[in-house]
Amino acid sequence: MTGRLLRLSAPALPRVLAAAGVAVGAELASVALTGTAAWLISRAAQQPPIAALGLAIVGVRALALVRGPLRYADRLLGHDAVLAAVAGLRARVFSALVPLAPHGSSVFRGGDLLTRFVDDVD
Repeated sequence: MTGRLLRLSAPALPRVLAAAGVAVGAELASVALTGTAAWLISRAAQQPPIAALGLAIVGVRALALVRGPLRYADRLLGHDAVLAAVAGLRARVFSALVPLAPHGSSVFRGGDLLTRFVDDVD
């Protein structure tokens, strides 16, 4: 079952890979920020000249500014990938069900049948 689901969501694979790449970048920025900030705090405790800390200060600021947009892009691309996969799955299920649906069925109105279909796929 899992293999079939992966094959059905294969068209969204480039989007998933892009989201994964941005997520890795966001996590690397977080780890680098933590390490740089820890080094800066421990080195600043020794009270060196401020010039000796300049690069670390700029690094902490840059990593803090980069991390937020990367996390936002990660979530944006991840949601885009998942919604694209679900849309493709819905289209395949709907195209498979159209020949099976009774024509002129008086049991369900068109909107009711579509709503039940979307809820079932989700």
